Amino acid sequence: MNRDPNKELGLYQSNDGHFINYDYKLCAEVDEFVRAPLPDLNKPFFTCLGAAQTLGRFAKEPYPELLSNKLGMQSLNLGRGGVGPEYYLQRPKLLEVVNKSEFVILQVMSGRSVSNSLFKDKGGLNHFKSNLFEGRQLSGKLWKDIFENKSREEFQSILIEQRGVWLDKMMALIKQINRPIVLLYYSHFKPPQKLVFDSFDQLWKFPQLIDKTLIDVVKAETDAYFEYFSNIGMPQKLVGEEGSTASVKMGINDNTTNLNRYYPSPEMHAELAEKLFQFIKKSNFSARKADNTVLNPPERLSFNRLLKPWVHPNISKFLSALGESDLLLFDSHESEKWLDETSLNCLTATASSWQQVLKRNKVNKIIVASSTQEQILKHKVIEYCAENAIKSEVKGIYSDIVFNWSFRVNKLNNGADNKELTGKYVVLCTPRSGSTVLCDLLEKTNKAGFPKEHLTRPVFEALKAKAFSFADWYNTLQCSVVSENGFFGTKIITERLEWLRSIYSDEYLRSFFKGHKVLRLTRGSVEEQAVSKWFAQISNKWHVKSDNESHSSYGLVKSYSFNAIYKIYTELKKDEVKLNEQISQIFSDQILAIEYDGLVAETESEMRRITDFLDLGSEVSKVKLDTDYKRHDVEAKDEILERFLRDLQ
Repeated sequence: MNRDPNKELGLYQSNDGHFINYDYKLCAEVDEFVRAPLPDLNKPFFTCLGAAQTLGRFAKEPYPELLSNKLGMQSLNLGRGGVGPEYYLQRPKLLEVVNKSEFVILQVMSGRSVSNSLFKDKGGLNHFKSNLFEGRQLSGKLWKDIFENKSREEFQSILIEQRGVWLDKMMALIKQINRPIVLLYYSHFKPPQKLVFDSFDQLWKFPQLIDKTLIDVVKAETDAYFEYFSNIGMPQKLVGEEGSTASVKMGINDNTTNLNRYYPSPEMHAELAEKLFQFIKKSNFSARKADNTVLNPPERLSFNRLLKPWVHPNISKFLSALGESDLLLFDSHESEKWLDETSLNCLTATASSWQQVLKRNKVNKIIVASSTQEQILKHKVIEYCAENAIKSEVKGIYSDIVFNWSFRVNKLNNGADNKELTGKYVVLCTPRSGSTVLCDLLEKTNKAGFPKEHLTRPVFEALKAKAFSFADWYNTLQCSVVSENGFFGTKIITERLEWLRSIYSDEYLRSFFKGHKVLRLTRGSVEEQAVSKWFAQISNKWHVKSDNESHSSYGLVKSYSFNAIYKIYTELKKDEVKLNEQISQIFSDQILAIEYDGLVAETESEMRRITDFLDLGSEVSKVKLDTDYKRHDVEAKDEILERFLRDLQ
């Protein structure tokens, strides 16, 4: 059957075809019409994902084609008008091809182009259906109606949901791509630090509903970020092949015009292509020419390579999987002990000595390994190298795979520490809800196991890479961290449940958590919870166990940022909704609700209620318990909370 791009692609081809030819070709490998030229997928190529800006509406030569010519490498332009990340997530064949490319340029797509609880877009093409109206409508009309006819509170509630969905979908798309990713911001406008609600026109600047706060979250998960905004060549006069004026329908109201004021001009495409070319040449990710010479290859560390020697008792063999390195950098005293016992053909350093080592030695490749704060340490090293003109490649390896698990698994595989389970439970919560205090109190009963966040990022990556099964890991875990009476407890926050759901079905997970009792912990004030998380991030002080540690951080009040705290606040509200849905899908109805403020105010009676629920016995319920963790920097936090509540109004 012959397929017609005019019917499948809709508006642009049929609306603009009288003066510009987008030259759509059917790409058999992705089963989609794409803009020519089509690459030979057996030779090196890069892919571009995005909306009309990537496709190149009103541009005879869009930036992917121009960049292809400059790099000497084929491009596959998978841009499509009006799409959001959902469009690509719904097309597994397309993503298979994307993961064969040398690198991917992923556009920051519009926040309007995802579904929410009010309207759905099954095709990911910015045409929505809802019981609020008949037929399908473009998102612009829907959002303008909401903006003009809903209260500010109602509008803001819908906006928070929409931005949360957009972020989830963008992150999900990034996780599906295993090639180096350049995140591209492409617009006429500099990304706003904060959305402005004064008028709909201000809110509806591309990429609609998105600000710097969300972009910063997404770009942290990609390999590089490139920002381009310009008005060069704008407005663009639309002309046909022979120079005659062309008119098209554009905008929310389908007004006829001969001026393009919205999409990038040909001059913008040309300038972007040149700037991207210079950027890619200097960047630290793969960009291979057609003649197979390599520009700055990154040697991306894969977990398949890392996990192959994962349970080997000789850790030096683990490190050999990383290849040659000049410096191995650790952060803890435990690491120093291990270093003394390990023969390594490279320099070693810890958090207290690495700067001196770098000053004294020429180092080309650094591997950063920290069992607790690897990303923080890695960024410190990268910043130091940049500031001091040290040209070193810096990599992290999620090293708590080494420190926290390798020896334990070997021990358990030899049959040690196996106990018969007498009870099991899980603490479910959102971040900064007081779970550390609750778990500390439970552990101090000496009867409730050792509830901690056992599902770490490295374990998740190992599960995703199929280095071992969830059944093997979870059964091993239950045997290794139980109290003498055979009681097991663990803690899982919202994000980590989503990790599991990205690999396994709810039915599969339900089979493992069957029989678990649930301690559902919440914090009364989400605003206070958001301030707590922001304060921990800024001060790098997550928990304090003694008064000696609790020095004042009142100076951090000057670092107050409404945007940063508001971002956390909206994420936490979304996490609460998500966690309730997770509980209903995966866990039993044996659930005890615990409120953090009540736990702190009435610790003895609350712990009696909790231990009774867990059936830990009457002796435990009579034990007077107290936590080692202390509230800290109360005055500073209270002032920040007061400012945030005031600004939130």
